[in-house]
Amino acid sequence: MELASGVMKRNGDLKVIKYNNIEIDLFSRGVPDKVMISLSGGLDSASLLYIICKEFPQIEVIPYTGKDKYAPFDFLSATMIIQWMREKFPDNNIKEHEWFEFDVQDPVQRKRAEDEWENEKVLVGHKWVERCSTISGLAKILMIREFTHSVWDKHGNPMIVTGMTGNPSVEEMKKHGFYDVREKRRDDGKVAKEYGFNYQPFINVDKKFVADIYRSNDIMDLYELTSSCVGSAAVTNFYTEPCGVCFWCQEKKWAFEC
Repeated sequence: MELASGVMKRNGDLKVIKYNNIEIDLFSRGVPDKVMISLSGGLDSASLLYIICKEFPQIEVIPYTGKDKYAPFDFLSATMIIQWMREKFPDNNIKEHEWFEFDVQDPVQRKRAEDEWENEKVLVGHKWVERCSTISGLAKILMIREFTHSVWDKHGNPMIVTGMTGNPSVEEMKKHGFYDVREKRRDDGKVAKEYGFNYQPFINVDKKFVADIYRSNDIMDLYELTSSCVGSAAVTNFYTEPCGVCFWCQEKKWAFEC
């Protein structure tokens, strides 16, 4: 019998969910006792946290966030998302929010990102591509990576989960005008979901999968709490509204409106 949207199928340790007519398994190596979840304030990580809290209430959840000095409302979104989850799932074990503030304009961190630029390239298909499109972006990744390791040690080395999705198809991105501003590392569609203690269950599905999670579970109020834009203060009215032109804004529009 075909799996209905959103319904989980259990077969031993295999947990399968279906959204946007795509089935993916969760925790196929066994359900962990606890996870650290990278909570950015965006759509993807919020939807993954929801699925974990709903379908695996026994898991201890440790949310952690990097607070960008120049994008304060992303952090506010993350804190509101955690509060929403605690109210929605009052019996779940959602631990204290771990966070730190970082500054992508710090000259020391920018120099480190410049020095590591070539070393941080990733293999997509048969081609090495930049981990991100800007020095600021790589500086952010390197700082959050260090923080992640410190939280991981503090909590006894739990599984680390992230909600990163893959890019839409090349045809769709070109059709809707955001191909040139994409993150190239998310192009492949065949990226390993698990490596070591890191787990990316959504890495080979696109944002329409995430959109279906919100719609099928009737959690558009959670959607309203999220923040995905990476536009500057000048184009976001000092971070109070989305810019509408960055990749994340255009991908979000594509997923929810097309």
